[in-house]
Amino acid sequence: MVNQVIELEASGMPIGMDEDPEYEYKSVSYNSGDILFLHTDGLSDTFYKDKPEEFAERINEILLSAKGLPPDEISDAMLAEFYNFDPSPSEKYALDDVSVIVCGL
Repeated sequence: MVNQVIELEASGMPIGMDEDPEYEYKSVSYNSGDILFLHTDGLSDTFYKDKPEEFAERINEILLSAKGLPPDEISDAMLAEFYNFDPSPSEKYALDDVSVIVCGL
């Protein structure tokens, strides 16, 4: 069994924002026990907007250490990692919205 993270880079407008949207089609093979982790850019933009490599490295570390955990525990661990602080009033309103989806396959 190989422990690795495969990133599918894709971009596009959020669903419903454009009358005639175009989306990229990406695929990857997976095995039983793999994790599918999806997130909006708010997760990276809040603290890693200018450091995408550092963000990707941290996501990889969390996902590899979480292999085998239930999806709800993985999402809790991910959000706790990036939002475990008490923002100042000015920081509070600078935070971007975040959505995460974790699927155990």
